[in-house]
Amino acid sequence: MSWRRAGLAVLPLLVAGGLVLWNAQATALGLLSDDAFYYLEIARSIVRGEGSSFDGISSTNGYHPLWMLVMVAACALAGEGLLAPVCAMILVSAVVCGATLALVAAVTERWAAPGFGALALAACLLPNLLTAMSNGLETALVLLTVFAWAWWVYRCEGLGWSAPARSNFTTGLWLGLIFLARLDSAFVVLAAGALFFAAGIVARVPWADLVRRSLVLVAGVLVFAAPYFLWCHAQFGTLSPISGRVKSSFPDLRARLGLDGDMRLGLTLVALDLLLAAAVFAFDRRRGRPVPALLVTPLTILAVGSALHFGYTFLYMSWGVYWWHFVVYGAAFVLGVAQAAHRASLAWPRSRAVWKLGLPALIAASGVALQANIVAHRTESHREWFQAAAWAREHTDEDSVFALKDAGLFGYFSARRVINLDGKANGYDYLERLERGEVLAYLEEHGTDYVADINALHVEGRALIRLPRARQPALTIWMSSEQEVYRGRTFPRRRLAFERADEAHFAIWKFAGRSDK
Repeated sequence: MSWRRAGLAVLPLLVAGGLVLWNAQATALGLLSDDAFYYLEIARSIVRGEGSSFDGISSTNGYHPLWMLVMVAACALAGEGLLAPVCAMILVSAVVCGATLALVAAVTERWAAPGFGALALAACLLPNLLTAMSNGLETALVLLTVFAWAWWVYRCEGLGWSAPARSNFTTGLWLGLIFLARLDSAFVVLAAGALFFAAGIVARVPWADLVRRSLVLVAGVLVFAAPYFLWCHAQFGTLSPISGRVKSSFPDLRARLGLDGDMRLGLTLVALDLLLAAAVFAFDRRRGRPVPALLVTPLTILAVGSALHFGYTFLYMSWGVYWWHFVVYGAAFVLGVAQAAHRASLAWPRSRAVWKLGLPALIAASGVALQANIVAHRTESHREWFQAAAWAREHTDEDSVFALKDAGLFGYFSARRVINLDGKANGYDYLERLERGEVLAYLEEHGTDYVADINALHVEGRALIRLPRARQPALTIWMSSEQEVYRGRTFPRRRLAFERADEAHFAIWKFAGRSDK
């Protein structure tokens, strides 16, 4: 590794370490996603020997397994306390971020687009990538595994038909890790397999070899994927995580097909990826590269995998689609923009300075400015959620049970048992009760003392909480204003998002049981 790439690998850790030493709490509130605290709470439960549970009531598989394994190890080393595991998460994310940046530089400079590493790194400063590497979620690990896989494919021609079969097997291992890093990356695995098979057909590989090598690739994937599926089936009687099942209407189309919220960002990114991949494909064909080789490049596979993923998301994901679900699209963009600029500079040498200097500067400046705005807003909203958690620690009994959606940060810092009302980090028993409209009965049966909401909406003296359901209309819970015991300050819900920003506040109500009794 060159000194330059070594510096890239260390820089995020130095920055994160400095921020943690300066103010660990403020750093956590500004950097980490609410969903990151689901990982911490479940990991702490596993370390304590209490099982894979967020609420201490039911077991859950509502997370991506590879990052959970990393967080279990981090929490075991960090020990008890609230801030130590949080600091461990921030520092581990920084290490992963540094390794990813070093790989991006290596892949770009050595193989994908020599001389355009700065452009690829500038693209990594865009919020959908920089935030993904620093928000404490599995997205950091997805990017690391994707670029490690790309490094392997370029270095050893891991999907080339001229490479030995063992290279295909190792490529399958990398694809299996990408899948475990984020389970909906299965679409990248599908794209890789389909394009590998298609390249063999175009190259007129004998059918016996085509089938044999394809099975070798699949075997590599299953080395890592099969144990996860076996665990899910043994523990939960299903192969799918609840975090995906609770939101997916598959095989039925979702009720209203539209580009809501961050879905628009996904469409924008996948359109850019496909456009960049097509441009690079056309340039390389003009330079004489054979079609079979172009079908199995990392850029082509990531672009096609992103398109497959977006198609599924658009058709079947009925709610809860967020920008970080499109993190693989960002990886494709990094490779695509660098390669497209490189090919354009070869075709039009006089424009080289624009692609090598002007475009990286513009992307980097835009990315840093947008990232600063996101951190400021996240700090503002998370501070209110943290204050509500502090109130719960000070004013409620240690054995109190809360229930709310978006329960990560509050559940972690309140040190109380918290039932996740949207079901993403809950058990399958709760999902069944949600689908039957029996949520209040479920809460009563499990001794719920308080219900809370991060975006409380008040209508005629009552507050309503909408619980989304994949195949049915949302379930509404009404809370009386007389039951309210805590109300935080108002804050803007979102900024620079693909939807309208509303004012919201955190509210907590005393739970009085079912209203139909």
